[in-house]
Amino acid sequence: MKVIPFILLASCMMFSNTSMANLCQLPVDIQYILEHQQVHQEEQQNLVACSSMPGQKGVTLLAAAHKLTFDSEFDYDFQIIFLAINDQTRKVLWRYQDPTIYISDAVGLYQIRLDTAPYRLNTKLRAVGLRISYRGASRVNPYHPTTLNLYDLTRKRKLLDQLVVVKDSGEWDGNCYGEWYNQKSSIQVLKKQHNGFADLQVKTNMKNQSSQETFDRCTTQNGKQWQESFVLKFDGQQYQIPGKYRQEYQY
Repeated sequence: MKVIPFILLASCMMFSNTSMANLCQLPVDIQYILEHQQVHQEEQQNLVACSSMPGQKGVTLLAAAHKLTFDSEFDYDFQIIFLAINDQTRKVLWRYQDPTIYISDAVGLYQIRLDTAPYRLNTKLRAVGLRISYRGASRVNPYHPTTLNLYDLTRKRKLLDQLVVVKDSGEWDGNCYGEWYNQKSSIQVLKKQHNGFADLQVKTNMKNQSSQETFDRCTTQNGKQWQESFVLKFDGQQYQIPGKYRQEYQY
């Protein structure tokens, strides 16, 4: 009878018995991996994103918000850490830490999500997106933006930094009267290139709404709706937002 060393057995038991299952469905396994990688986390599952690695069979991609400061429950700095995991062995194949230090304060970090849409930037590169959502603390002045980053995870670099793709904001009296604004953008990969990377067209739909009390009822009315569009070009380092749109779209 073959004896299995106790240390090896204990190590294997750290993971779920269903070790061949999809890692994204095993939060206990994910938590163990993050702790082993010393990723400091809030106890919020929506600050970890998980997906199959685009174009790499048998590999899972994790993204996690890594908390850097612990001075306050609400005000803190964080970074994004990516981990590529072998589905069978649960071994970390590589780790990439986005060097940007993000801030969570009055407009606090709420959720991160991997965006695996086919961002095919050239014949060799399919970028991976990450959407970072925030929520403002004010009840009467709500502000909920979502930003998009694009990464070349093969070369471990960020190609697009904090483009605002969703924005919900408004001002109201806390009861009924108020005005609301929403914008939502889509990204289209174009055939034209700059510095070896495809141009990206940003198309945005925007609309206003208002609410008021009528006959003791709070009613909402649709207001103006409009669209705008612009192109992001790669400057050799990152995609740049045109100056005309930077204030509204650069978070």
